[in-house]
Amino acid sequence: MKHDDLSFFCGVDIAPAQSTRADDGAIVVLGAKPRRALAEAVRFDRPEDMIVAALFARKIRNASACQWSGYLHLLHRRFGFVSIMNDPGGGGLWLRKELASSRQLIENVEQDATPVVTPDDPTAPVVAHYILHLFKRGDQAIESLWPNLPGDDVLLDAAHGALREALDDAQIALPVDAHEWRREQVMGWSEERQFALRNLSELADQLRNITVATQDDGTFAFTKRNARQFSARGRKDVAYAFMYAWIAFLAWIKRGEDAWETSAEDTAMILTRPSRA
Repeated sequence: MKHDDLSFFCGVDIAPAQSTRADDGAIVVLGAKPRRALAEAVRFDRPEDMIVAALFARKIRNASACQWSGYLHLLHRRFGFVSIMNDPGGGGLWLRKELASSRQLIENVEQDATPVVTPDDPTAPVVAHYILHLFKRGDQAIESLWPNLPGDDVLLDAAHGALREALDDAQIALPVDAHEWRREQVMGWSEERQFALRNLSELADQLRNITVATQDDGTFAFTKRNARQFSARGRKDVAYAFMYAWIAFLAWIKRGEDAWETSAEDTAMILTRPSRA
């Protein structure tokens, strides 16, 4: 799936867990490519310069952090992610630890793998994929978009606002609902691809089920830091994974010209530790 002008972004949402097991959640992959040929522009540093589409979604249930990690490594081999944005809540920190391992359980086979780590991980090996980001204040990607936020509630408000703006402006393409595809159109698809289509269809439903708290007079109910409060009727794992993937894309595109240096070649996905001079 790797193409010279196509970049992939992954969002991961894991439900709260009591241990390293029983984590439920979702993974969403976005693809982005320039609206014009690379040779026709000096830089691409605005979301409007790109065509962005939701390409893949997977719901995972009753999996350990090790299994989650192996599957993400498998997807990274398929897509060559520029960035992965992971929710650190619940089992997210367990997942971060597993992703950094040089041994991964991939398709039920334990094998060597290049660790996937955050750019500021002091314990990471020199050779690794420095593409992991955490949806939290202080993360490099988050700080590039919204520096010095006063609280996590403000971060969540900012992320919801960014996604709502993207959807209102039709900046992200979604596939036609699964129920509108004819049987003969999907007959030759793999089971994973058909599941992905159904999960992306559920994404639209989950987005509609996210609500903002209001007061009796219909105005927003804000936190003490003046942030809106969000809740969902039913599951929101696919919707939040989608939001994290979009935030990963926004942070990457904000880097402008420098972003293309990372994804120009497949081999550039393996980065040495950034200089800390």
